[in-house]
Parts: sequence; structure tokens; C-alpha cells
Amino acid sequence: MVRQFTIMVALFALLALTACNAGPVAPCQVAVSKQAADQFVQRAAQAFTGGKSATLTASNDEVSSLLSLYLDDFKKRNPEDFIPISNAIVCFDSGKADLFGQIEWGKGNPVAALITLSAAASGGKPVFTVSQIQLGPVPVPADLNAQLTRTINRTIAAYLDRITIAEIKLSPGQFSITGQLR
Repeated sequence: MVRQFTIMVALFALLALTACNAGPVAPCQVAVSKQAADQFVQRAAQAFTGGKSATLTASNDEVSSLLSLYLDDFKKRNPEDFIPISNAIVCFDSGKADLFGQIEWGKGNPVAALITLSAAASGGKPVFTVSQIQLGPVPVPADLNAQLTRTINRTIAAYLDRITIAEIKLSPGQFSITGQLR
């Protein structure tokens, strides 16, 4: 009887541990590199010059690399600010983008997180809409989607403030943005 009880407790503990660590998995594989980020930045600088309309396309690897370098740089320049995100990647698919990464939930306890969003152009500006946030095995309440949507739109608009956006396309493995420098 004691042995059965011990086995049952061990199984419940294992299930609880597994449930706590269960959550989203990365929706794609990427190769993060400084070279991929630099290539994207160089193409962007070349594409939007001279006031002509241009289309810039980037892959999962390039955008994930740029995001990773940006987060690393921000953390180095602002060591007093705690940024709980690591291993961030971006995966593009038909009409949507998934942002995946690890969120530090307490000291040494990373939890997988996934944000799904769509993108469009409206009034010459990019407009992103968060449709789902999942933290570990738990979907985050939908009312937080609007808050994150506003934060993402403000952040990206600050980087694209000199470009009039005509179109944004999300397709498997890449995105493209068409616009022109103001």
C-alpha cells in the first residue's frame, strides 16, 4: 500500500512538473547570425532611397537575427532594466507572424511564450494586430492582446516614421513591405 502511494505521488509530481513546463514550441527553425541581420539592414537602406517606391523582403532568419541583436544590444546598454526575453525568433506564415521566445519567470525558470499577430498597411503606416498570446501552457486573457498591439505599433512606427507603407505581406518563411521614403 505504501509503495503504491509512493508511486502515485511520484506520478502526480511528474505530471505537475510536465504541465508546468508544457507550452508552445517554436513554429519554425531559424539560424540567427549577425551576418543575416546585417544583410537585412543593408538591403533596407538600399531599398528605401531616392523617394521611389520599393519592396523589401526578409526571411525568418534575417528578422529573427535582427531582433536577437537588438535585444542583446538593448540589454547591454541598459543593464539596470530587466528584459525577461531570450531566444526570440520570428516565423512568418500566410497572413500571420509568430513571435516565439523564452520569458524568464523568476530566477532560472524560463517559460515558452508565443505571440501570433497579423500585419497590414493603413494610411501609410504599418498596423499590427495581436490575435493570441500564450505563456507556457496557458493562453493569456484576450484583453491583453489590445495592450500589446498598441505597444508593438508604437515601437515599429518609431522605426518606420520616414517611410510611407503601401503594403505588407506575410507569407511562408518571409515578409515583404512596399513603401517609399518621405
